[in-house]
Amino acid sequence: MKNKKRKFQRFDWMIFIPYVFLCIVGAIIVYSASSYKLIETNSPKVWMSGALQIVFTAISIGLMLIIYITKPSFWKNSKLIDIAYIISFCLLILVLLIGPRINGAKGWFDFGTFQLQPMEIFKVMVIVIVARLISRKDEYSFKEKFLFWSSIAIGLLLILVQPDTGGFIICTLIILAMLACSGQSPMLTIIGIGSFVSLALIGLVIFPHIPFIPEYMRSRFLVAYNPFDYARGAGHQLINSYYALNNGGWFGLGLGNSIEKRGFLPEANTDFIFSVLVEELGLIVGLIVIAVLLLLVCRIFYIGIKSRNTFNSLVCIGVATMLFIQMFVNLGGLVGIIPLTGVTLPFISQGGSSLVFFSVGISLVMNISAYEYDNRLANRSKKQMKVI
Repeated sequence: MKNKKRKFQRFDWMIFIPYVFLCIVGAIIVYSASSYKLIETNSPKVWMSGALQIVFTAISIGLMLIIYITKPSFWKNSKLIDIAYIISFCLLILVLLIGPRINGAKGWFDFGTFQLQPMEIFKVMVIVIVARLISRKDEYSFKEKFLFWSSIAIGLLLILVQPDTGGFIICTLIILAMLACSGQSPMLTIIGIGSFVSLALIGLVIFPHIPFIPEYMRSRFLVAYNPFDYARGAGHQLINSYYALNNGGWFGLGLGNSIEKRGFLPEANTDFIFSVLVEELGLIVGLIVIAVLLLLVCRIFYIGIKSRNTFNSLVCIGVATMLFIQMFVNLGGLVGIIPLTGVTLPFISQGGSSLVFFSVGISLVMNISAYEYDNRLANRSKKQMKVI
């Protein structure tokens, strides 16, 4: 009991306060962005989306507190984590078999009031499993390593088959970042990252012109180059995102007064929620949200760099990379830097599974932060004793 009380005294407010701020902003803007669509469908529960976002926020914070009182060694050594990873892998297979096709992809289980996206579970579990494989490399046999790495590769292919290109890119970059920071094989990591970046750059130029590429994928690349050439087709989403960002100006049109959410942006409460946020609350609030997200990312990277435990360090690097890449892919798509991929903005976009499993990642980092703080105090005490 004393240990738990002491652990709560090590609570990392530099992570928790930005997290709560982003969740509050997310709940408010989700309510605003979804209200017009619910009114148009004559729904008596205009508040439903905002209320669900608040419910999932409460669930996330409760789950965070549960995870926070566990020891980091549980995530590093427990067989239950292996079982959880296997379940997340099986869900990726199951969603392709029985999941409904939503917006052209089979990536969700539909439970009526909410949807579960297995990719979000797999993404967090991959961070933990890769950190375990690297930090405990001498404890795993060659067969075990081969099975885990093979399952990760197959899981990435399953995500690509859904199709969820954004999810595939994010998971791949998380793994590459963790390998790059592990120091296991610097040359192999550099070659891997170089190859991935080279293929990505070549793909941006050549990919749209490959004859057998599906039309919907080709159009996303072409639209990113010049959406106004496709204003009557695939380019209308990006164009209306531009209009929303422009309409907002510095101070916005006021909460609830977005024009583009009224049927012009088809995914106003998920993929394009930042455009609605800027249109209603202004560019200044939008920049504050981006700054808070970057503060969160930097704080997590800092904890990972300061950590003397390989597993703890890699988990932090994985979570920070996940947040940063997802933020970049979402915002980059909104302004036309990269093709639109249907990726949510962390803690802001509507989505129960996204919010819950991002929160799991945050809670793992807070757990590690408290553990590392105690270790630094213990080491400092030892050094003082030696001096005495």
